[in-house]
Amino acid sequence: VASGATGTGFSNYSVSYADGTLTVTPAALTITASGASKTYGASASLTGYSSSGLVNGDSIAAVTLASSGSGTVASVGSYSVVASGATGTGLSNYAVSYADGTLTVTPAALTITASGASKTYGASASLTGYSSSGLVNGDSIAAVTLASSGSGTVASVGSYSVVASGATGTGLSNYAVSYADGTLTVTPAALTITASGASKTYGASASLTGYSSSGLVNGDSIAAVTLASSGSGTAASVGSYSVVASGATGTGLSNYSVSYADGTLTVTPAALTITASGAAKTYGASASLTGYSSSGLVNGDSISAVTLASSGSGTAASVGSYSVVASGVTGTGLSNYSVSYADGTLTVNPASLTITASGASKTYGASASLTGYSSSGLVNGDSIA
Repeated sequence: VASGATGTGFSNYSVSYADGTLTVTPAALTITASGASKTYGASASLTGYSSSGLVNGDSIAAVTLASSGSGTVASVGSYSVVASGATGTGLSNYAVSYADGTLTVTPAALTITASGASKTYGASASLTGYSSSGLVNGDSIAAVTLASSGSGTVASVGSYSVVASGATGTGLSNYAVSYADGTLTVTPAALTITASGASKTYGASASLTGYSSSGLVNGDSIAAVTLASSGSGTAASVGSYSVVASGATGTGLSNYSVSYADGTLTVTPAALTITASGAAKTYGASASLTGYSSSGLVNGDSISAVTLASSGSGTAASVGSYSVVASGVTGTGLSNYSVSYADGTLTVNPASLTITASGASKTYGASASLTGYSSSGLVNGDSIA
């Protein structure tokens, strides 16, 4: 609308005014969706935006924001955040344009933990177990590579890491995968060392050198075993004694739980021979049987008495040779002997018998009658007929 013109000579004019047109064009208003981030498997909260171009106190009350990456199943990557449908005060005065934001879906954390395992030294380990935390959306693990320096048969007793890697499966590209080690425990193998049996004679010392073993693997070996027995000394009585094994040394034995089995040392009786002494007597006398000798006594053992008998010892035994039989020995430590007896010989010698012819007398020319005699030395009722 024009009016109130001023200038030179305008009093000479009848002034009229004609309206012109002022066109008010929309102001430019740009609404930009804010960027956002979410972890795979979570839903996105899309609420942020910014604007440029608002004037005169006009305002935006709401903006519709949407993204194909906002759902829980959206894979890792970048998605547009699309703004639209702004509402507010005075917005009809604007030519509204929208600028996309970016929604970033970041990998979810997936932890795969190798399971613990145990094996005996000398065996190989079966490494198959693992657990996981963090899988969403029905994603799954098909396989995990598991390895341990302790899995072989020669791995020594101790603890070894079980290392997980190389997981394969469904949807795993959407995860930041981390691996946690498990522990493989190699336990001692059972090794039994058995002392060998032994035997010795009473009075001798025992040689304890033998043993056997079961359970050695990987070429491990036993170099020496300590063997001891209370029966090994010369004074040990006849009987059975434990041979106790201990203190095995060798190669690789730290990898074993060593148990020892006793052997048996048998102390057998020593040989003891008692020989009856010879004796002699005269027919009609009784024999004195007291003598004997022995061989085989050890350790200060002694004989206190031996029973001696002979069928020729009585007064009536005829002239000849008779066995002197020893038996029933008693003494100290004799239970440790196998006693044998050797006979002696009793000789019965002839007794002295004197026969004296009696004197006689006759007349010349007559014959003599010689019938008389006497004797001395007869015993046992023996007589001269």
